[in-house]
Amino acid sequence: MFKIDFQTPSVNAQAAATPSATGCAPFEVNFTNLGSSALIYKWHFGDGDSSSLDEPSHIYTTPGTFDVALIAFDPASCNIADTAYLQVVVLSNTTVLHTIDQCAVEGPVVLDVTLPISGVSYEWNNGSTLPTQTVNTDGTYWVTSYHNNCAQVDSFIVDMLNPIFELPPDTLVCDNQLVLDITHPDATFYAWQDGTNSPIYTITQSGTYLALAVIQGCTVSDMINVTLADIDDVQLSDVAVCDGTPVILDATIANPNTTYLWSNGSTTPSVNITQSGTYSVTLTADGLCSDTDEIAVAYDNLVIDIGNDLQLCSGETALLNATPTGGNSGTGIVYTWSNGANTPTINIAESGIYAVTVSNATGCLAEDEMTLDISPAIPPFTLGDDWEVCKGEPVLLTAPAAVSGISRVWQDGSAADTYSPTTSGIYWLELRSECDTLRDEVTVTIKDLPIVVNPVMVPNGFSPNQDGMNDLFRPVVHGISGDYEFCVYNRWGQKIFSTIDPAEAWDGQAQDMECDMGVYAWYCRAYVVDCEGEQEIIQQGNITLLR
Repeated sequence: MFKIDFQTPSVNAQAAATPSATGCAPFEVNFTNLGSSALIYKWHFGDGDSSSLDEPSHIYTTPGTFDVALIAFDPASCNIADTAYLQVVVLSNTTVLHTIDQCAVEGPVVLDVTLPISGVSYEWNNGSTLPTQTVNTDGTYWVTSYHNNCAQVDSFIVDMLNPIFELPPDTLVCDNQLVLDITHPDATFYAWQDGTNSPIYTITQSGTYLALAVIQGCTVSDMINVTLADIDDVQLSDVAVCDGTPVILDATIANPNTTYLWSNGSTTPSVNITQSGTYSVTLTADGLCSDTDEIAVAYDNLVIDIGNDLQLCSGETALLNATPTGGNSGTGIVYTWSNGANTPTINIAESGIYAVTVSNATGCLAEDEMTLDISPAIPPFTLGDDWEVCKGEPVLLTAPAAVSGISRVWQDGSAADTYSPTTSGIYWLELRSECDTLRDEVTVTIKDLPIVVNPVMVPNGFSPNQDGMNDLFRPVVHGISGDYEFCVYNRWGQKIFSTIDPAEAWDGQAQDMECDMGVYAWYCRAYVVDCEGEQEIIQQGNITLLR
């Protein structure tokens, strides 16, 4: 049996500093190696020096905070290497001078002397005992930091830079441009809101402009609101418009301090005009810039009427005239019909909606439309031949298919697809349009006699038991008109009953004796008459006698 021990020692690095990790420069620190299982050690003291001794000493000559690292090695170990860290704080008994230049636009300066160790006390020249101080004015500020027997003085000279950079005040210029020069002797960079980098900038439109400069390392900016009141540039052009179209004359300029006076007495920047005439306006900007302009307004009138909706008969035509009337309508007239025509008039002969648009040189438009309905021609039709039918036989008169614009009227005023007469007479149908009426009629004769389908009706059994129900047997003959014979035979073919009276029936007896139950044969011959005439009917069959 073999036993394998996998508990291989691992490298462990631990470090300590004696007599302390904090002291005054020059400060000697003895480093203690508290690790285990390493063959090689490497110390880094945080100030650029290092040592390969197991437990070295090191002297820090300058104040500061130093991160010390101990690296322990053993190539044969499971983890090969391990690292331990500690921090050494070295204070100075001398004064440390700091010079701080801060741009005022960046806000106050925070003076921070916080040490990363405990047990430190602070004393500022203004009596504060905090590790930080916030200042926003020029001056010299100092603080003494105490820790054990060490004291360090930090002195700060603060210069709050606030270079002067101003654009001219907001201005009104009676011109179409303004040139601004923001050149500063200490500036190293310029920029405008549109990205221009020259100190000289030309403004050609009213608005707000932003300039930026870098002076003594500070970025400063200013804005100016410029109103260009170039009154001479307000040019109102003459207007020619269509009658009924409101015209707005607008003399508005960018300067909000401009007054307006129109020839009609209005004092608003714009006026609504509804009549032809010449109008003028006087603008005065900030009481300094003034100018007058005038404009002629001419109204044009374009009126067309191609008429009301029409209904014509087949073959008739209508003339539509779109020639405009009124005003200056005769200048540069253009006609556009819905059927593609471009003439003032058109002849139409087909049903439909006809529309036209008329324009003139002024740009005025006039539109009109009408509907033409051509009544359709009534096609020839017939209700067919006269009818002669038996009573009860159906008669169906059929109207031609419905056509738009053509009405159908039967003699009783109805308009159905079909009509079924029930009495003899003359029946007619009229097809009517706006332009014509066609009529056809038929004579319907209905005979009084019906058609007899089954003239002889015979039961298949009876029970002559004197109970008053089904005691007699005889054929029922419809439409009988002449000779009649009815006979009954027994199973041996012997005639046991015979009569020529259609009303007489067999009572189930023969020779005054009741006949046995059973099946008996019967025979019937008769002449009958119906709507189709007289005919001889012969029928025979079986009857079952029951008791």
